[in-house]
Amino acid sequence: MKRSMEEDLERLRDYPSYGQSQIVGAWKNKLIFAGTETNSSFDGHLEGALQLAEQAIAKITDSKKYQ
Repeated sequence: MKRSMEEDLERLRDYPSYGQSQIVGAWKNKLIFAGTETNSSFDGHLEGALQLAEQAIAKITDSKKYQ
């Protein structure tokens, strides 16, 4: 595979770790963050976004069961 720059040969591995935000007030239990930046295990990677998307769907469907 051809690469445009020599730096492209090395894989990216350092991403900032943000984790889940604490939601308080009127938005508590109404707002769900589900992006790669909020996953503390796989932050900055697609796997992190996919994991949190699954968790968000589970929270939404579980909350609708009790309405």
